Amino acid sequence: MPDNEKFKILMTKPNDIVYFTPVASSFYEKEHIEELEMYFLDGRYKLKQEGEDVQARKRLAMWAYVYFVYHENRDNEEWVEKELDSKKKMFKENVEDFKIVEFPYGQWDRETRVYANRQKFDSACEYNRGLNKSIIKLRKYVDGQYTNYSISGLANEDNAQQVATDIIENKKDEIQNLQPLMDFYLGKNESKKEEPKPTKDDESFELF
Repeated sequence: MPDNEKFKILMTKPNDIVYFTPVASSFYEKEHIEELEMYFLDGRYKLKQEGEDVQARKRLAMWAYVYFVYHENRDNEEWVEKELDSKKKMFKENVEDFKIVEFPYGQWDRETRVYANRQKFDSACEYNRGLNKSIIKLRKYVDGQYTNYSISGLANEDNAQQVATDIIENKKDEIQNLQPLMDFYLGKNESKKEEPKPTKDDESFELF
C-alpha cells in the first residue's frame, strides 16, 4: 500500500469513539467490505500476500461514511470539547467523509463459534436491519498489551436509521467512485474519476 494512500484509512488511538455507517448493504459487496488476513509491520497492518510466511490474523475492513470521532486528547485546535452522557469530557473531530474502517475479529468464542468482534458488528447492524442502514458506535480500549473493542448500533430514537439511509442515498456519486478495497490494499493505481456533484448534505450537521 503506497504511503500516500494511508490517509484513506481511519487511524484510531486508545479510547477513541467512532461513529460511522458502512457503505455496503451486505457482505456480498466485496468492493466495499472484505474479510482480510493481515499482519502488523512498521506501524500499520498489511495484507498477507500469497506465499508469505507470516503470522496473520483476521480483520474486517470496510468503506464507511465516518461522521465524527471523539478523542481523549486535543491533538488539533479545531476539535471541540464535548461532555458525553457519562459526564466524561472528550474532543470531537468532525470527519464527515468516506474512510476505510478496520478492526480485528477478536477472540474465538467456542460456545457461539463466532469471532467476538464480528458477532458484535453483526448484532449492531441487525438492530437497524442492514449494514448501510445503521450508525455504528465503535470504541477502542487499550489496557497494557490488550486491545478490546466495544461495537454497538445506535437506537432508533437517535434517528439513526433515517440519517444513515439519507447519507447513502445522497452520496451515491461519491460511493460509486470509491476504490475497490482489494485494489487499495494491493496498491493498484486508482483511475482518474470525475469529481462528485455537490449534494444538499455536503454541509456539516449535528447528529446528536
